[in-house]
Amino acid sequence: MNFATEPRPITDNPSLCAVQFADHQQQARRYLRRHGGRPKPRSLIIEIGGSVGKNIGAVFPASRYFNLDLDAGDGSIPTIQCDATKRIPIRSGTVDFVYSNNCFEHIDKPWLAASEIVRILKPGGRLFVSAPWAWRYHPVPIDYWRFSPQALASLFEGLETLESGFNSHFRRMDIRGHFRNRMDHVPVDELGGWRENWLSFVFMRKPLGAKTPLHDRLRDLVRPTHPT
Repeated sequence: MNFATEPRPITDNPSLCAVQFADHQQQARRYLRRHGGRPKPRSLIIEIGGSVGKNIGAVFPASRYFNLDLDAGDGSIPTIQCDATKRIPIRSGTVDFVYSNNCFEHIDKPWLAASEIVRILKPGGRLFVSAPWAWRYHPVPIDYWRFSPQALASLFEGLETLESGFNSHFRRMDIRGHFRNRMDHVPVDELGGWRENWLSFVFMRKPLGAKTPLHDRLRDLVRPTHPT
């Protein structure tokens, strides 16, 4: 069979069935409703790299929300300054929902950050991650990776994938960059700016029967943690 010319069903090509979500928070909320994981009051919500743009904490004002970032921020949102590829200062199995929007491409070793996220999620906890599959180079501060949905899911070993795919809402937008330091700008040609914008996403759950490894429980005893 010649796959270059043989007609194939649309369902065989996930890029032709991409979802259309301009608002990642809306997308995460829909999946939380669909899969029964909407955070209850006082639930612990962690955002990875939420210092730029809208924060998921505003969507669930009754929750306990913290943003994790290398930068301490300006104090406008509750921020835990840490490197997610090392030890996140939160006890194992205590987080209800982890959210990350367009941050993982800036993490040098995303598999280490993913391992820490799996550790801090409680059994039954949910995860939503969106990251670029095709996007302009934007070193703010450094740009390392691009991810397919399968690549994102493979990072979070031990979690169940409930939803995954491409978000093509931004595909033909003229995105030339917007940061003042111009580190994310691209050359402008006859088409304008960068016009092949695809995002990948995963929505995952930690199995209810998941156990915290002994070495993580022991580390929780000797490492300082933020209130949870």
